[in-house]
This record gives sequence, structure tokens and C-alpha cells, in this order.
Amino acid sequence: MISGPSVLHPPAHCEVVRVVTAGEMREVVLKRMAEATRVVKAAAVADYRPLAVFEQKLKRTGPMTLELEPTEDILAEVVRRRKPGQLIVGFAAETENRMENGRAKLLRKGADAIVVNDVTADGVGIESDSNAATFLTRTTSIELHEMPKRQLADRILDEILALRRPRSLVVEMDDHDDAKTRQDRVLSQAAARRQLIVE
Repeated sequence: MISGPSVLHPPAHCEVVRVVTAGEMREVVLKRMAEATRVVKAAAVADYRPLAVFEQKLKRTGPMTLELEPTEDILAEVVRRRKPGQLIVGFAAETENRMENGRAKLLRKGADAIVVNDVTADGVGIESDSNAATFLTRTTSIELHEMPKRQLADRILDEILALRRPRSLVVEMDDHDDAKTRQDRVLSQAAARRQLIVE
């Protein structure tokens, strides 16, 4: 896991590489991506940074204009450098035209999927314990309605895993099914096919 500054505790048994800037994020991602079968780009890296960085505080002297330059487009570079069979998933935090912008980003970047968040919605998002998203691929759009963030993370990972499973082994799940019902549904289909796939 490659993480920018965060107060969250990393998952257990997970190697964490800490970075601060977009440049550092790019460097570490590109260095480590050959080790990965799936690259999930969930970090909210800024799109722009100040062109000039000052070592000392700027004194108030009146109006000031700050010039910005684009940060590295890490997702696009990861897609360009992907190895055969590598799955790339990006995220899109949107404030307007969520679906149109998400679909455009998916096609422009060339990722396998994009998880789209509406960061303006009340009660969900960055400062909330809940979130909602849309999981977009070139052929599907899956609405993941508001739920606790941990549960949403699990649902997103389920969708990512399903992208590489043979379609005949994908089991449709209802959001309202309890864990036992889901397990029974998976086991019954697996037993019928006499095979088990572990990822």
C-alpha cells in the first residue's frame, strides 16, 4: 500500500510506503507496480501544485496571483506502463456531471474500471463515515448506494475481483443479503461446477 499523509491505521499484515507529494507518489507507484496483478488508484492526489515554492512565509503586501502547474498524471502513466494481464482501477471525485465525467475519465485514461464519487452530496464522502459510489467499466455501471465506508470498500473489492473471474462463476448478490445467505449462494454454485477459484 502506498499512502499519502493519513490518520487512518493501515490494514494488518500490509506493507505501507508513506509519501507526501504527487511526485513521490508517482515515483513509488511506478517502482512497485511490476509486483502487482491489480493496481487500485484510490489516493486523492491533487491535480495542481504551486509553480513556485517559497522557503519563508510570504508577507502581506496586497493582492497576489499564484501560478499553478499540473501534477503528474499517475493513473495515465500506470495504464501506459501496464504489463499484460495487469488490472488497473482508478477513482474519480466529481462535483458535477458525475456519470458523464466518470465515463469520460474511464475512456480517456484507459483503465479497466473507475470508481466515481460525488463529493458534494450531504452525509457521504471525505469527512463522513459513510459513502456511495458508482463502479464503471466500459460495459457496466454498478450503483453502490450509501453504506459504511468499510462495507463500501469490500463491495468495491468484490467488483474488482469479478472483473477477472470467468462470467460463469460470478454470483449475483443482493445488497440486503446477510453474510450466511451470500455464503450459501456462492457455495451452491461452486458445488454445482465442482471447481474453486481462489484469488
